Amino acid sequence: MARSQSSKAKDVLVKPNATIQSFFNGTAKVKKKIERVSCPMCKRMVDLNKINDHMDSEECSEQDDIETVTLEDTDEKHDDKAQVLTSVKRKLSESDNSNIADNKKLKSDNTVIEVKSEDVFNDEDDDLIAELCDDNFSNVSSSQQSNSSEKENLSQSSQTIKLSRSISYNPSQFGGLHNLSPSPEAKVIHSGTKRAAQKYRKTPTKEKRNLFGGSLPEMPQHDPFTPRKRLNPDYVPYYVTNFEYVIGCVIDCTDDKNLFTDEELDMIDNYRALSLEARKLYVRLFNRKHVWISQDKIRYDEIPDVQKTAQELTETKFLEPKDQLSDLNDLLHLLHAGDIKVIAKDFNCGSKSSNKTELVLELLKMSRRKSSGFFQTANTLESKMVKKGKSLVGPCYKLNPSTRSPLLRVLCLWGLNSWWESREEGGTPSTLTSILLTNQGHVTYPCYSIKRVAKIFRNRDDLIAFEESVKIEDKIEQAVMNKDFEVGYVIYRSILKIYEEFDTEFIEHVTALPVFLQRYSALAVIIVGLNKAVDLLEKMKKHGEAVELIRKLIANTVLDRYRGYWYERLSLDLDSHLKQPEEALVAVEAALDDPKVRVGRRLLLVQRAVKICRTKRYNLSAELERFSCRADWDCPTAEDLPTVNISGKMLNREGLTGKSVFQVPESEHNDVVTYCSVEEFCLQHYSTVGLGEGLHAEGAVFNSLLGLLFWEIIYADVPDAFRDPGQALPLDWDSDHFYLARKESIDLRLAELRGMEREEMASEVVAAWLEHSNIVSLVSWNMFQTEERLRGMVLCFDPVSLAAVMERMLVDHRSTRSGLPDLTVWNSDTREIRCVEVKGPGDRLSTKQILWVRFLNSVGVETEVCHVLPLGSKGGLNRSPVKKKSPVKSPEKKYSPVKHQDERPSSSPIKESDNPVKIRGKRKKTKVNFESSLVEGKVDENKNQAPLKKSSKKRVKRVEKVESDDDFVP
Repeated sequence: MARSQSSKAKDVLVKPNATIQSFFNGTAKVKKKIERVSCPMCKRMVDLNKINDHMDSEECSEQDDIETVTLEDTDEKHDDKAQVLTSVKRKLSESDNSNIADNKKLKSDNTVIEVKSEDVFNDEDDDLIAELCDDNFSNVSSSQQSNSSEKENLSQSSQTIKLSRSISYNPSQFGGLHNLSPSPEAKVIHSGTKRAAQKYRKTPTKEKRNLFGGSLPEMPQHDPFTPRKRLNPDYVPYYVTNFEYVIGCVIDCTDDKNLFTDEELDMIDNYRALSLEARKLYVRLFNRKHVWISQDKIRYDEIPDVQKTAQELTETKFLEPKDQLSDLNDLLHLLHAGDIKVIAKDFNCGSKSSNKTELVLELLKMSRRKSSGFFQTANTLESKMVKKGKSLVGPCYKLNPSTRSPLLRVLCLWGLNSWWESREEGGTPSTLTSILLTNQGHVTYPCYSIKRVAKIFRNRDDLIAFEESVKIEDKIEQAVMNKDFEVGYVIYRSILKIYEEFDTEFIEHVTALPVFLQRYSALAVIIVGLNKAVDLLEKMKKHGEAVELIRKLIANTVLDRYRGYWYERLSLDLDSHLKQPEEALVAVEAALDDPKVRVGRRLLLVQRAVKICRTKRYNLSAELERFSCRADWDCPTAEDLPTVNISGKMLNREGLTGKSVFQVPESEHNDVVTYCSVEEFCLQHYSTVGLGEGLHAEGAVFNSLLGLLFWEIIYADVPDAFRDPGQALPLDWDSDHFYLARKESIDLRLAELRGMEREEMASEVVAAWLEHSNIVSLVSWNMFQTEERLRGMVLCFDPVSLAAVMERMLVDHRSTRSGLPDLTVWNSDTREIRCVEVKGPGDRLSTKQILWVRFLNSVGVETEVCHVLPLGSKGGLNRSPVKKKSPVKSPEKKYSPVKHQDERPSSSPIKESDNPVKIRGKRKKTKVNFESSLVEGKVDENKNQAPLKKSSKKRVKRVEKVESDDDFVP
């Protein structure tokens, strides 16, 4: 980072409250003068007083992929790695061969971190941006902190708590660090270097491409906003360039221009005719929340005269001035706390609170009171409060909704998914952020071609109807979340009226669209709103009305992938709430005949039928025999699956929320106890039985292999699959259209996989992993640190078995994307691999998990369920999952790779384990005392173990849980 020429170098420390602005304008002071710095753009060594001129020159623009600046001190030399300051992006990074003279120590959470650098200023933005954009420094410092702290704690503390990688990554999921530490004196050591706060990973910037195929301008290159450029009144900053690039793409180069009126197109032309200063301010405010903003909170270096620029926007109707502020709620939120107190005092507000939020609520409550007496005047209490508030507030502005709405629509048309981001009142789409992250190289999208064939919106009316539907759907969702049922019911009635008023021509247009584009219609969004109304009606105990609404939803043909969910809710309401078991069985039978009801939903409905028929008071046992005679009847249970039981000490978490935490004493240090999640506890167990390598990634393993093996097919040219820049996956990814549109190429690729040797398949996976590394996609790139580990895992899979798993996911990815086992453990030397579904205390298998475990075993991928039982709980080591009476099952069927079925029962034998196993029929159980098998020396007492559960004679009414549909959105 460069220092301003006007700043003087004196031997004084930086002021603690120094900001980045003070650094650029020369008021920040450093301890030592730095003669030369490395350019953040091209890495050339440049004189400090010429760095801005150099960055603005053509000489620096030749290379634009280097972002860190190395500071050198010519007085002293050190070989250690030093912390460096960033370029204009103010990003912390790590640099080799840096020479910094002075060291400082920063204390945080009872640990000491040595920072070998000299801070030029103290700006909180640096920490936030560094945490967002660069994890190199945090990785190094965290690992150094962990290693040094571990050595100190082992030697000085009598009790040391070592947190596993999972707990260290996100402690909040396990109740927080303050609840994990048994005492303030205990030393806590973190493991690993990754943290949940690190959201983005730096990836190289790829060559910009014209996704639309020739008619659109090239995506703009990112030009860093250097200090000299900020002060240049003629320089067009990156945010204006990106904003106007989107406008040019949508309005000038696509047919979407026809969705705007002549008045709106004139408004867009008026924006283009604004001065550069006005366009800068407008885009800056456009990216902020759509509320009234005080002038004193609008401060940008590149806009020196905000008042003059705002005046231009006000005259051209792009900005609303203070005179148009008439809403009391907006006004009160705009005022400072002191001004609120003045208004409360003037109007004799009864609230004794000095809190601004409480005072605002009380003033709003007062303003709604009607004046007493017969005569009513326009000078109401609310109008008096508004007048008083406007006298206290300074200049303020808000974007004119009539001009903001069309421009917001432009950005949403550039990326269709942006509509759900901007549906909240005042929200803004992430379109500009996506462009910025892409151009900076923080995010890299796959290469694909955009081919728009279908016309989603026939005219402007369809587009406006879609926008309004998105807003009203959000309103009912908020009402359900806030438990404001009365308001939600009114919204539901209005949504139902809209649904019933759709004309036949519009419905035919929507149904004629590709199934994956139907969700961008007003009809689909209204159906989603009605689906949320079902939940609303059930919570209001209006189950009869809910049943009527569900039957209307089932009768329609749009969003048919949710039919299984609707049938499940229908059978539940009829059986459990309306006490109509015969009607519930009719609904179940209709669902089993519906080809759109698949996998987990289908098994749930089968279980519902079994439950109804076995209820003695209904006397419907004959119906169960009739159901079991169906050719497609299949009802697997958890008791049919291979099962292993292990036990260990669990942290006493009575009264606390969060996931279970287990304790594992270390064999080398008796005073060190590792806290880990239930999945990591199982990983340690399997490492003792010959499966030393493992991942807790759930479906990420198979999804990543799917993305790597079928990359070219996923991103093949399919009409309308890619309509917008910045897509990680095709729009038809989670629909039946994906497989049907690529059936020939997918079947051919599956046949190739079945004919491969393990080494050949592993080589293809590794080659794709290296070629497409860190591209935003289905693949979890951080899962494998090295290609050797990836290769070792893939070599353990039989190509025929892996091809069968890939086929099941490709044919119906939406129904099979969840329920995959938690753990994947393997041994690269013996090429043994096993998938494990982990169940902690109180957990039970879902229907999708049952089907996945059975399917994986049927195709030769050894899979089992591992129940983790806490020591000290009722039953102890002898505790095992409760057996239930097995329902009637259909005969087993062998797996055929040619047929595309939702479920294929197990027919392949399961590999025998090296552990002693007692087999009863199809069930395999292994009881392991993990504590005794892991270490030789036992801990004498466990102060934090789970308390013994007391038996209770009271019968608690069991609440039926229904599996929620994943991300129920259109």
